[in-house]
Amino acid sequence: MHWPALRYEILMSMARRLPIVRLSRSLAHSLGLNRRDLRDTVQRMIDAGEQLVWVGKNEFRLWDPRTTITLDLDDERLLTLLAALRRYAEGGHTRSELVDAAHLLHRIATQLPLDQFARLQAIGRFHVMPEPVAEDGSRSTSTRNLVTRALRDQRKLRVVYTDASENRTERLLWPVTLTNHDMSLAAWCELRQAFRTFNLHSMAAVEVLDGAIPDTAEALLAKWRARGV
Repeated sequence: MHWPALRYEILMSMARRLPIVRLSRSLAHSLGLNRRDLRDTVQRMIDAGEQLVWVGKNEFRLWDPRTTITLDLDDERLLTLLAALRRYAEGGHTRSELVDAAHLLHRIATQLPLDQFARLQAIGRFHVMPEPVAEDGSRSTSTRNLVTRALRDQRKLRVVYTDASENRTERLLWPVTLTNHDMSLAAWCELRQAFRTFNLHSMAAVEVLDGAIPDTAEALLAKWRARGV
């Protein structure tokens, strides 16, 4: 058995036996990796369809379909939240803080019941994220910011992606939402004809295409959520 495949089996075995697996430096060293590379390995396992989920920056466990996050927000509280984040975004804050506020609202909204999700989108257009820029004011070309632009403009992405087996393939993606502390992108993959989650660190040659995704952002997110991804 090759070493990458052995690492894969060791990590899956730990996830089956332990309530939570912590990616400690000692574990990474024992598997011949640094902690960042070990985290990328786990993310590629998730991308490949293994039933794992992050519960912290350096902790994961087996995914339990019974575990859900529910936000009990009536319309009044929802509007209060939206107004607060609008004031934050419109205040004297840095570009980075403004983007972080938009991502926070986006993450919260993906957990709402679909009827509240639709009302929030109609009122506040929360998915319209600010355009990230570089220090000199030009458009930023970091992976995260290109993905943000595609989400905001509802555009397809072309990426070269390294999967769990370290194979590189070109993918055409319809972006849905950022997940895993904004370190991954949930998207419809034209190559696999299915929803997949992609680690931003494993993306290369990221390009925002002119062509719009052939579905609304709301409909695409509803389909993604309905499949329990």
